[in-house]
Amino acid sequence: MKNSLQLFTASSGKLSARVILEDDTVRHLHSTVKPEAETDYFQNVTFWGNVIIFTGVGLGYHLAEKAAQIPSTATIVVIEYYDELLKYSCNGIFKNVTNEIITFSSSSVSDEKVKEVKKKLLDIPDTRIQIIKHPASYDINSFFYDDLLKKIAAPVKFKTVKTARYKKCLLLIGTFFLQDECRRALREITGEEPALFEYEKISSDPVYESELQRVIQNEKPDFILSINMKGFDGSGILGATAQRAGLPAIIWFVDDPHPILLAKENALTNQMIACCWEKTYLPFLSGKGFRKAHYLPLATDPSVFSGEPVTSSATRLGFIGSSMSGVFLSEIKRRFLWSESLVPLINQVSDNLLENPEVNIYTLVKMYCEKTGVPLPFSDKRNMTWLCAYCIHTASMKKRRDIIRALIPSGIETFGDPEGWKQLFGAQIVTHPDLDYATQLRNAYRNIAVNVNSTSCQMPSAVNQRVFDIPMAGSFVVSDSQKDLSSLFTINKEAVCYGDTKELRDIVHYYIKNVSARLRIVKAAQRRISSEHTYVHRMKTVMDILTH
Repeated sequence: MKNSLQLFTASSGKLSARVILEDDTVRHLHSTVKPEAETDYFQNVTFWGNVIIFTGVGLGYHLAEKAAQIPSTATIVVIEYYDELLKYSCNGIFKNVTNEIITFSSSSVSDEKVKEVKKKLLDIPDTRIQIIKHPASYDINSFFYDDLLKKIAAPVKFKTVKTARYKKCLLLIGTFFLQDECRRALREITGEEPALFEYEKISSDPVYESELQRVIQNEKPDFILSINMKGFDGSGILGATAQRAGLPAIIWFVDDPHPILLAKENALTNQMIACCWEKTYLPFLSGKGFRKAHYLPLATDPSVFSGEPVTSSATRLGFIGSSMSGVFLSEIKRRFLWSESLVPLINQVSDNLLENPEVNIYTLVKMYCEKTGVPLPFSDKRNMTWLCAYCIHTASMKKRRDIIRALIPSGIETFGDPEGWKQLFGAQIVTHPDLDYATQLRNAYRNIAVNVNSTSCQMPSAVNQRVFDIPMAGSFVVSDSQKDLSSLFTINKEAVCYGDTKELRDIVHYYIKNVSARLRIVKAAQRRISSEHTYVHRMKTVMDILTH
């Protein structure tokens, strides 16, 4: 039995519509109060296609002020599940439109008509298809709209040439970490600017979908790249658009993917490939339905970090980075159902993680609850994910706190997050203001004779930016002994690492005194990084992944 459509009068006196599903669930296509307000949601959408497909129109309030703006040369395809609404839209919003209009409803779909329309669209010179959805209508009968779009829109190839090698990237870009580095690397590899989707400038889902389609059809990229799913919508628009265009999407995770996927797991498709800077997350990502999951470590950008090895520095010993306390932890705490009763669990689990960094955090939480007999006040995915994130970053804070405490007698100074460090150490610590990564960090590294590195506990084996950036800037770094460090560098020749705070103190004192030893390691590290560990190397790896 079909879903049944009901029209009724909303509070504003305007007509509205609802659908009674087969299980008697009621779904509204429009507001019960003021349906005509929908026009505001679509006001920033512009028409650029020479084929415009409306998938679900409902009563057409979203198009009431827009229909007159449709270019007269565009072919209009109206797909509406309900015959009554299709008739209403053709006699209403499209009544005075002079364009050619092709219509489909659930009762008027046939293989012959689909073939005829498909051929018509393919015959249009330089076909540019713009799909505009009415979200409520689309969601209720998505099976119907998806099926027709596959048959009608998918055959229109967005790429004019099938390349043997994936070359042109559509980069989702805003102000997030690594995006500019990837942009410069892609430009160096290909000799041209990558296509850009500036997601932070998008005002609404309809504009997001329209602009994404437009940039794909104008730029004809070979693949899509996002850092940490930045630029992804939460409702699957990017995935569906990429699939219709035949474009693979690569997501490079450079933070714990568990919190990232909380809000965006529904946006994944089996055309997407995950890359991750931390190997231990690869099984988790594979289990989420990615077509592939690959290890891709961080690197450096020589256009930002470069310089001859330094022989003298203003500061003997320094750490540049957050304390990961105070405001940082408070931001995570507010994301889950906080209770003071969780403090003993967080303290114990974070201590256990420091002792056993490769043990799964969820396992440690479960073990604590079983051992103490104290149940958690929640069990849902969102609260559990953010609780575990809080435990991880509490461990990171403790790790950094202990390292800096051990080096205060040696005169260590911190740069960045002065309030956080003062909160931990008060007047004991010499602190400096925050630094801008792109413009100030290079010189800050060069002004420190021995830089200390402490890796976040969200990275059980991976290395962070400092192991690449500091040597390329021409300065010396001593890092915690992450497993991946020895696979990226030759230890004691190209990189120096420590195990515990006693060993760290000894290493620091040795290298503060031995300038020639520092210089030798920095030069060797620079040679290795230049030949293997720049973002050009990482983007070439991404392109290789796509071809295999």
